Amino acid sequence: MYLLYTASFLKIETPTSYALKNSSNLQNGVNFAFGGTGVFQTRVDGPNLTAQIDSFEQLIKKNVYNKSDVESSIVVVNTGGNDYITFILKDRNLFGIANYIKSLVNELTANLRRIRSLGAEKIVVSLLQPVGCLPTISVASLYRNCIDLLNNVPKDHNKILLQNVEDLNKESEKSVIKTLDLYNAFLSAIEDVQKSQKGNFLYALVNQ
Repeated sequence: MYLLYTASFLKIETPTSYALKNSSNLQNGVNFAFGGTGVFQTRVDGPNLTAQIDSFEQLIKKNVYNKSDVESSIVVVNTGGNDYITFILKDRNLFGIANYIKSLVNELTANLRRIRSLGAEKIVVSLLQPVGCLPTISVASLYRNCIDLLNNVPKDHNKILLQNVEDLNKESEKSVIKTLDLYNAFLSAIEDVQKSQKGNFLYALVNQ
């Protein structure tokens, strides 16, 4: 859904799912995302970010996309949430979360550098949304409230990622990588709706 909204906002055709690569026109781009996956392996058995970039590289090697195609494209990277959900559900006391955040963001940064090395000149990476507000997590409060303690995880994640992106852009002559602030966008949307209507907004989201 995230990519659908992005394509709609940019007024372009929705990229084709990679699963349909052999039967569809790929000139509008490809969506390599696989629901439930992340930077590392998660609870979902599917291609992680590294494997998805492998698939992107293969299309370039097969000349499905040439140098000009890649340079003029916008590469959107939105990942990390499923990794933290997997970690939280596995280790509920959050022991070792600080080291995990550093490891995950460093791996994500390496993947961004690799995407750039493939010729991409316009890369957008999303900051992590407030995971304490996700249904899988907020069920602990019966969807009454976000779990604020867990929202410290994306705050730390985003702080490190912003610094890493700044450092990456210093490596090249122009700023290739931009960030999209999903964290504050999510919180703003939740707060606006809570002010304008009665009832439990988080519960309503789950039951839509």
